[in-house]
Amino acid sequence: MTKEQFIMELEQCLQGEVSAYELSDSLTYYRQYFEDEIRNGKSEEQVVEELGSPRLIARSIIDRSEEHTSELQSRITI
Repeated sequence: MTKEQFIMELEQCLQGEVSAYELSDSLTYYRQYFEDEIRNGKSEEQVVEELGSPRLIARSIIDRSEEHTSELQSRITI
């Protein structure tokens, strides 16, 4: 899997599940992560292997976003 394939799959998994801000922020973070690691001598394939499945990463981002939203809602109703 290439960097672009990884980013595209991550984006597809996050689309409609998190806010536009969270989506953009997450994609920017992972693009920058790839750039930093490649600059440090790793190949795209090595970075993908280290990161693991974009689907699992997306699930983690979605879960974190849902927890944050739930926390904010509970503060508002108090």
